[in-house]
Amino acid sequence: MLRSFLPTFTVAIALTFGVVSCSTQTPHSSLPLATVRTATMDITPGIEVLTRVALPDGFVPSADYPPMWLQAGQEVGIVGTQNGHALVMGYGGIGYRTARVIAQDGGVGAPDASIVDLAPSPNGMVLALEKSGLIRRAPGRSRSIVVLVDPQALPLLQPSQIQPVKTTVTRY
Repeated sequence: MLRSFLPTFTVAIALTFGVVSCSTQTPHSSLPLATVRTATMDITPGIEVLTRVALPDGFVPSADYPPMWLQAGQEVGIVGTQNGHALVMGYGGIGYRTARVIAQDGGVGAPDASIVDLAPSPNGMVLALEKSGLIRRAPGRSRSIVVLVDPQALPLLQPSQIQPVKTTVTRY
């Protein structure tokens, strides 16, 4: 009987010390207590922030469009307005510090145009073009997109010998 009592007594003492030592330690939090605040969002503690960049003067990010990952994650697109005009800024490079204008109302390619909607994917682009009335399509049918823009309204493209077009499409 003494043999069965000693191991039981040893286990009971070990458990008692374990409970006492756990109750005297204060839990420590590995998450930061402060929330990171940006112009349009609060970042929850524990989420890694890759970088913070200054936006151009007068640029106000749009809460309607979340940041878009572009160029296979090499660039972040931010949608907003500047001086009352829609603008899409792209940030890439080391630390996402290289800024460029991706699209803007009255941009270089279309001085009289305005941004109607945005889509970071080809399928989203088709939906945005259809919503704006520039194309018509039949869902579920391949190659059913019809351009609704008057050909006379499109700029005339000039052939270029400087940059040849490379394609992998088999010719018939």
